[in-house]
Amino acid sequence: MEGKVIPSTMALDEDGKPLMSLEEMKEGMFQSIRDNGTVELIRAQLRRQFIEKLQQHRLNDDRDDENNAGRANQDAVSSTPDEKLVHGLVAEYLASKGLENTLAVFIPEIGGSRNQVDSTTILEKMERVSTGHSLLFVLVKELVRRFQLATMDSGTQTAMDCFDHRIVLENELRRVENSYLAECAAQKLEPEKSLEERMVQYQREYDGICEKRLQEELEQYKSTEAALVRAEERKRFNREVDNLRASLLQEYRNKQERLQEHERELELAFVARRTELETSLFETRQSLFKDLERLRVKEAELQVKVESDFRHFASETQRFQLWEESVRTQEANLEGIVGQAMREKERAWNIERQQALADIQTKQDDLADRERTLAAETGTVKTLKTQVVTLQQEVAALEAALSKSGDELRIAQSSALQLNKDRQRLEEKVAELETQLGEQNTNFVDVNTTNARLVAEKSLVNDELLRYKQKNTEIKEQLKLITVEVKSLQQQILDMKLNEANAIVAERKKFMQIMEEERERSRWKESELLVKLREMQSRLAESEALAEKYQSQYEDERVHVEALRHDVSSLNSLLTQAQATINAKHGPSRQTGSFRAQRSSDSYETPHFAASDHQMPGGSERTFMMKMMEMMANFQQERAGNTGVTADISHTHTFQAATISPTPQLHSEEQEEAKRLKGDQERIERELTEQREYEKKQQARKEEQERELAEQHREFEEKLARMRRDRIEEEERMEELRKRNRAEEEAKLQEDLARQRAEAAELQQKLVEQHLADEKQRLEEEQAFKERRLAEEQKLNREIEAKRRQQQLEDELAAKQREEREAEDERLRLVRKAQDEQERIRLEQEQARALQAAMQKQEEDRRQEELRLAEERILKDAVEASDTEAIEEASWKESSIEDEDEEPNDNEEKSGSDVEEIPPNDNVAEDTTSDVHSDNEAAEESVASAGSHNGAQGDDAASDISTIIENMPAKTPGEEEQERQKAAEEAKKKEDENVIDVYRQRVLARKAAEKQRQQELEAENERKAKEEEERQRAQLLDASGSDQELELSGGSFAESSAASNSDSF
Repeated sequence: MEGKVIPSTMALDEDGKPLMSLEEMKEGMFQSIRDNGTVELIRAQLRRQFIEKLQQHRLNDDRDDENNAGRANQDAVSSTPDEKLVHGLVAEYLASKGLENTLAVFIPEIGGSRNQVDSTTILEKMERVSTGHSLLFVLVKELVRRFQLATMDSGTQTAMDCFDHRIVLENELRRVENSYLAECAAQKLEPEKSLEERMVQYQREYDGICEKRLQEELEQYKSTEAALVRAEERKRFNREVDNLRASLLQEYRNKQERLQEHERELELAFVARRTELETSLFETRQSLFKDLERLRVKEAELQVKVESDFRHFASETQRFQLWEESVRTQEANLEGIVGQAMREKERAWNIERQQALADIQTKQDDLADRERTLAAETGTVKTLKTQVVTLQQEVAALEAALSKSGDELRIAQSSALQLNKDRQRLEEKVAELETQLGEQNTNFVDVNTTNARLVAEKSLVNDELLRYKQKNTEIKEQLKLITVEVKSLQQQILDMKLNEANAIVAERKKFMQIMEEERERSRWKESELLVKLREMQSRLAESEALAEKYQSQYEDERVHVEALRHDVSSLNSLLTQAQATINAKHGPSRQTGSFRAQRSSDSYETPHFAASDHQMPGGSERTFMMKMMEMMANFQQERAGNTGVTADISHTHTFQAATISPTPQLHSEEQEEAKRLKGDQERIERELTEQREYEKKQQARKEEQERELAEQHREFEEKLARMRRDRIEEEERMEELRKRNRAEEEAKLQEDLARQRAEAAELQQKLVEQHLADEKQRLEEEQAFKERRLAEEQKLNREIEAKRRQQQLEDELAAKQREEREAEDERLRLVRKAQDEQERIRLEQEQARALQAAMQKQEEDRRQEELRLAEERILKDAVEASDTEAIEEASWKESSIEDEDEEPNDNEEKSGSDVEEIPPNDNVAEDTTSDVHSDNEAAEESVASAGSHNGAQGDDAASDISTIIENMPAKTPGEEEQERQKAAEEAKKKEDENVIDVYRQRVLARKAAEKQRQQELEAENERKAKEEEERQRAQLLDASGSDQELELSGGSFAESSAASNSDSF
């Protein structure tokens, strides 16, 4: 295991580079993350989260402080309005630039979002509509602009006025003087103006100044009134906003608490998920490392195996290189023969090239003659240029009259269409002639010698065609100029029409846009009113909910007061009973009567304060009831004790006990109890009166709120109804305006359509007239074309006949050359065949010699084996004769000799099998060479001759065996064993040599077969090249005939086009 494990530091990847360890990979990943800026971003996010946590903690502390200290403390830590505005601008700037981390740190430092002005202010809305930037940028730009301004109003008091007014007066006087001097200079320049005109001008200027001042005063008054109204509205708005902010702040706090709880839950879930993912990632990383280590071990094993295979392959390739050296010599001979054949072929090609150059020289002479004829045609071109000049003059005259030029343009277009039709007819005729020429060319066989001449003629015809095309393009350019001018005029007319239509469409779009703006404005107003309505409804619902809440509280209070009244009445009854029992038991009849009178008066007074509607405090009720219960229990116990005592004494002092007065102690206790009860009664009455007054005030306040809410609701309903009526009237007015505009647009469109229909009718009539003229001209041109075509056909037939005769002569010459080339090819083929036959014979001789040598070696091995067997038999006879003394020893020697006799027999059988196995190897060699003509027959003959020779040698060896056996000395067993081993090694070497010879013969046969196939492919390629050349020559001949026809047809076409152009103009 230690040898297979490779250290991780020396591990290599597929490209041979060293792999990184885990620590190196961690360091590289951290370096790349730090270079990308991810580490700093994570630090900024951590700082931001830390600030947010502190902010959250601070908000919780502030909430606790607010609950304890109230709103006064909250107002004490808030910033001033200016500071809030600055904080809001900075926060808006950070948010617009995407600086989230800085913004998250900035807001807690200023004391939260309550110490900044929200960006949704009226000023910011106005500035964003005009600029599109944040309010901070707008304020900075405005400040820079204010500092750059250097002007001032006439009523502005500068700092200079505070020091000295004389400078201002001097400047004013200088200004008046300069204006007077300028006016005097203007009067000197224009003395014709009278004093009355200047007075009138001055009066107008003064009226304008007065009007401007009046307008400024009106605007100032409007602005002041608007400012007052705006201030009142702002106050009312601020009150409503404060109320709404308080409710929203409470809602915000509740939502923030819920969000914080949800955030804590998400953080816990995130931490759990992260730990789970980290554990799974660590497990996968460990498994990957294990797989990587396993793959490295496997890679090392494979590398060792590959090295061993590579060594084996190197030894095998070295053996094949030795075998291929003998084959390369034969390939060198064949390459020399092929090079000689290629040189002969190049010599033949050079001869043909010289002949082609001679033909090209003759064609160049013909081209010189053609150039002289073209010089004569240049005169005709000059005449055509003069005609072009006249045509240009006519075009200049045609530009004056647009209608005539339009008619002439149509005529020119029709003539151009006619020319195109004639050209198509000519092309059809050329196609027909080409088909006829193709049919005639089928009788021709070979046109090798005429290739250069046809190419020269083709180039000449192409030059002529180019010249004629240039002429045609010049005429077409003139037509294009005329058409362009007419089209420009038509385009101007169309542009005028389009401009009118675009103007109509633009006006309509503007009107529709205005309508859409009005509609949007009305919708916006309606949406605002709906928002206000919803706000009022929400406020009304809140007030109704508050009223219901107060009503429910009032009902609860009433029920509670009724319960208190019932408790008071029950207590009064208990008190009367207790007082009665006390008086009856301990007090005299006078006191009892007075106490009863007092209780009756108290009972008469009790309904007076029991009938009140105030609530009695719960704590006093409980204490009073507890005291009463204790007092009643004490009274019952004392009563029970007193009854027992009086029962005992009644037997002795019955009359005396009834007349004895109570003690002073009991009397003082009764008085104290009566005072205490009276104090409690007064306190209860006082509390009930206070509760009744509080309920009256609450009821009055509630009625006042209900009246205010009803008044607000009524005003809002009236305002909403008024706005709805205004909107309906506005929609009706817009609908009437829309209908009126639609009717006007439809009338305009009807007029435009009528005008366009009239223009289309006129244009249709002109087109019909031009079509008739074009048809008449086309008939005339067709008649002239038919006549020209008959003449051209006669001329073409004569030229075709001359070409046919010339082609026959060229075909005869080509046939002779082809016969010569075939004879040369036949000679080369015979030479190659003779060389192949010599090579085959040489290979057969080499194979026969190899087989003969193999047979000789086999015969020598067989002879040696026979000699060895004879020696063994002689040695056995000598041993039997010498060992006669001891029977056991003789028997043992006989058994050993028999064993030795069996081993030679086995060796003899093996050698015989080896000898028999050699001919099949020869047969294999014969099978491998069966593809090379008749190699099998030669191999069989050589094998038969070798066998007969070996048979003769075998007879001679048999005759000499007896003499060799007689003269052979005796050998020891060790020498015999050595001889047997040597014989086996020699047999094995011979067998290996035979196998190598067979393989070499197979390789040589394969090489010979490949060379033969290569020669056959070369012959096939030469044949295909010849066929391709013949086919190209036939195509060139066809192309030359078609080019000549095109030349003829091109000349006639140019003449017909010139004639048609002259007729049309």
